[in-house]
Amino acid sequence: MRNIYEKIVQIADELSCKEEKYVEDMITDREPKYIRPIFTKIIGESNQAENHFYYNVRTLNLDNIFPSKDKEIDVAEDYRIHYDKFIEELKVTTNMTQLTSVLERYLWCIPITDSERNYDISLFSI
Repeated sequence: MRNIYEKIVQIADELSCKEEKYVEDMITDREPKYIRPIFTKIIGESNQAENHFYYNVRTLNLDNIFPSKDKEIDVAEDYRIHYDKFIEELKVTTNMTQLTSVLERYLWCIPITDSERNYDISLFSI
């Protein structure tokens, strides 16, 4: 069962995607994902799960700019916490410059889903 935070991320992702509509089973079988570094496709990452790198769902700062092999256990909980912090910062945002900064800090690690399920483009990037 999806919670409200997962649904918000899903809707934002779907609205931002410029490709054809999602296949029905892709929409119904959605769960939060971690964003993957684009370099894994360039380098040719193997299919072994232990070799996959991810960005954890965290605000953008110097401690979080590098991918990790370690994924957090509960991605849905990570999204919920991230969402709560995002809303708190939005409440005190007073101008467009601050809004852009808040959006970048929080959406850099949220992947959009393309038809090939790459999870390597951030919601902020589009």
